[in-house]
Amino acid sequence: MTRRDEGLAFLLRYENVAWYESGSVRILDRRIYPVRVEYVLCHTHGEVAQAIADMVTQSGGPYIAAAMGMALAAYEVREKNAAQVLEFLTQAAWTLSHARPTTSAKMAKVTGRCLDAAKVWLAEGVSGVALSERLRELAVAMNDELYDAHDRIGAHLADVTPKNATVMTQCFAESHIGAYLRECRRRGNEIKVICPETRPYFQGARLTASVACDMGFDVTVISDNMPGYTMKEKKVDLFTSAADVITMDGHVINKVGTFQIALCASYWNIPYYVTGSPNPSHPDLASVTIEQRDPELVLDAMGIKTTLPGVKGYYPAFDVTPPKLCDGVVTDKGIFPPNNLKAYFT
Repeated sequence: MTRRDEGLAFLLRYENVAWYESGSVRILDRRIYPVRVEYVLCHTHGEVAQAIADMVTQSGGPYIAAAMGMALAAYEVREKNAAQVLEFLTQAAWTLSHARPTTSAKMAKVTGRCLDAAKVWLAEGVSGVALSERLRELAVAMNDELYDAHDRIGAHLADVTPKNATVMTQCFAESHIGAYLRECRRRGNEIKVICPETRPYFQGARLTASVACDMGFDVTVISDNMPGYTMKEKKVDLFTSAADVITMDGHVINKVGTFQIALCASYWNIPYYVTGSPNPSHPDLASVTIEQRDPELVLDAMGIKTTLPGVKGYYPAFDVTPPKLCDGVVTDKGIFPPNNLKAYFT
């Protein structure tokens, strides 16, 4: 069976996101790609969780890493009895899903599905290395399901994209952007892509721009203080981003900077479409924790110090875009207005 990552950019191939094999999980280090192509090798599920927390992989990468981490956890206790394995996997599921607080509810669905499958297989007598291989196969199947859903998202976003449009992105939308570009190409819509760099990790410059370039699209990188001016001068037709969380009342929690680009888009009457699905675990903003990361990270650029000693930094990882600034939530089931997301579940 053909995997759903066929034809996508190097960065989006499963083995180049996170991959379990022979007692370890290999994760492409997105903090330095494409300047260097290096992998972080994890020998325990705890190391996978730490890699997720340390931003080795970002956007959709942590979900794939978490699933592969569950396969690794099973390998760690390959010589234990079924009861001990189940206890260990239960703890591993919690550790992996809580590596990043803002997305813990969504991550718990991934690790929880792995845990439920492991319970069934353990009851059937599957154990040892065979159990870890079953979980790796499940992780690949989950990736295929995810990418298949993203193909539908990409098609719906392509439906509202004008011919030969100029599209501005934010941060890195993982396989959402790859599926969208692949669908535009299939339709003969040679869009142009403008990527704000997305400091301090430069996901827009290093990841989104790399995917677009790798897939043969015209792509331009701008600094994070340029979107408002660039939208007018380059005649941007559409702004799109993914989201770490979309609350049921329509708020978009995404990489910090999304809000200000949405404001600019609204000023210039440019539609903003967010890709993803509403999360019932987050009925409103009160249920969301905005992750605060190491402020030192904003005081340098790719390892080069940009401030004097004594200068302070501030680094909220995400911001909140209110529903009135969003023209539609693009899901695998279609496009929904942000003030009627309950319809997604009917």
